[in-house]
Parts: sequence; structure tokens; C-alpha cells
Amino acid sequence: MRLSMVVGIFSAPSSARIINTTVASNSATNRGGGLALYYSSSAILEHSTVSSNSAAIYGAGLFLSDSSNAALGHSMVASNNASNSGGGLALYFSSSANLANTTVVSNRALLNSAGGGGLILAYSSANLENTTVAWNSGGNGGGISLIFYSSVTLKSTTVASNSAMVSGGGLFLGDSSSADLGSATIVLNSAHYGGGLYCQQTSSANLESTTVARNNAFYHGGGLYLSFSSVVDLKTSAVSSNQAGDGGGLYLQLSSGANLTNTSVTLNEVYNDGGGFYLNSKSQASLQSTSVAHNLADNGGGVFAAGGALASTFSMILSNSARFAGGGAGDCI
Repeated sequence: MRLSMVVGIFSAPSSARIINTTVASNSATNRGGGLALYYSSSAILEHSTVSSNSAAIYGAGLFLSDSSNAALGHSMVASNNASNSGGGLALYFSSSANLANTTVVSNRALLNSAGGGGLILAYSSANLENTTVAWNSGGNGGGISLIFYSSVTLKSTTVASNSAMVSGGGLFLGDSSSADLGSATIVLNSAHYGGGLYCQQTSSANLESTTVARNNAFYHGGGLYLSFSSVVDLKTSAVSSNQAGDGGGLYLQLSSGANLTNTSVTLNEVYNDGGGFYLNSKSQASLQSTSVAHNLADNGGGVFAAGGALASTFSMILSNSARFAGGGAGDCI
């Protein structure tokens, strides 16, 4: 059955339970082409599909605002187009979403400066478990965009083959937002900055038993890009086979920091500097029992420091290559 559903557009809380249902080919001139939830409303979607909907501004598939929440299980959000942000899902103002065994695929946020081809969160939170976010596109955050103190948890989740026209092919974190990734895979995403993950403005990311691999940034940060006092912690993780102009594995600038424990940074490649790491503008990286190996750059095959600092304990920087100078490490400033 096809269902066009708009829930909670009035001040009184509303709820919907959608099972074995397709919400398709609907449109909104503002928000929530497929489904809109306002004012503490809630929706449960099980074994359902939200596809080919459109919204002129936010949340082509689903739009949640004002403390609303949605739970999606064994469902699909696919091929929805938002002219601004949140092609698949848009969460605003203390809203939340829980996605389990769900696919968010081939959604688009069409405005170059906007974000969240798959999902955008503003002052909101989301939990994704055993979920795939793939082939989505947007301006910032091709897969997932977090702004204004938002948070996301990814558990056993794949973020793959998403693209951003500007920053954060897989994930974009801004405005003191945070991401917690466990047993996750960030792979084959692309952007101008931060192919896999982009963090700015005191945002933070925690990665454990997570793989960041084969992502591409045209300019900086093939795997991860951190700026403006952002911090990332990686434990028992791998940053591998990413490509960029500078900072194939990780690119850090403007007082950002990275702490790596029992982690590998390997087989990353750049056409300029810093195959494994590029440390710029008072940024710092700390390595504990970590290997930086088999990375390639013009200068600083393993690590390139240009005003940044590296601290290493019980770690290995080996078998890296530079086309010009500093096979293991190069220091410009």
C-alpha cells in the first residue's frame, strides 16, 4: 500500500506506527516530503520504505522537529531529494532517531552549502546500529551532517560511497557536535576536505574498532580532517588506503588533536605532503602502540609537521616513502 503521511503538524503530540508500508513520491513545499513530525510527536517504521519524496527545504524523506522521535527497523530511506538539507532525514531542535537494520541510500541535499545527503542533525541526536548509509550526496556531510551540538552513535554501521561537494564525504561534524563509532566502517567516501570524516569548531569523534579506508579528499584529509580545536580519539582502529592532496590519513590544523592507541595508519597516499599525517597550525598527534607504515607523499611520507607536534610512545613509523624529502617524517616549520 502507498501512504502519504504527515504527523504532528499541530501542537498536540501525535504518533504513527507504519508497518510493511511504502511512503513514496510525495512532495512538500517546505519540510517533510514523506513524513513530518512536530511537537513531541513520534513514529515507528518497521519493514517499510520511504522513497522518491521531495521537499523544497528540509527532510525530503522524514522531518522531525521540536522533541519528536522516530524509530526505524528493517526499513529503507531511499532516493529522496531535499533542495536544502537532509535528503533522507532531517532532525531539528532536540529530536531523535533510532535506526536498526536500516538502509539510507541514494538521497540528496541539493544546495551546495547545505548538508546531510543521508541525514542532518541540528540540536539533535541519532543512534544507528547495523545500518548502512550509502550513495548519498550533499554540500557538507554527504552521508551524515551534525551541526549545533548534535550527536550520533554508530554501532556496527557502514558509511560508504557518499560524496560531499565541500566537506565530510562520510560524516561532517560542526558546532561542537560529537560522534561515537564502534565497529563501524567508513569507506569509499569523497569530498574536497575530509573524505571520510570532517570535524570543525571544537567537535569530537571517538572511533573504536573502526575502519576508515579508501576515502578520497581532493585537497586535505583523505581519511580524517580536523580543524578549529577539534579532537579525535582512535582505539584499535585502522586508517588505511585513503588519498588526498595533503594528509592522506589524517590532516590536523588550528589547535586540533588526535590520540591514537593500538591503531594503524597505513597505505595512505598524497600528491603533496603528509602521507600518514599532516600536522599544521599548533595541532598535535599522540601515538601509543600505533604503527604508521607504508604511506607515500612528496614530503613526509609518514608524518609532515608544519607548525604541529607529534608525540610517540611504543609506536612504529616505518617503511614510509617520500618522493622528495622525509620518508618517515618531514618538518617544514
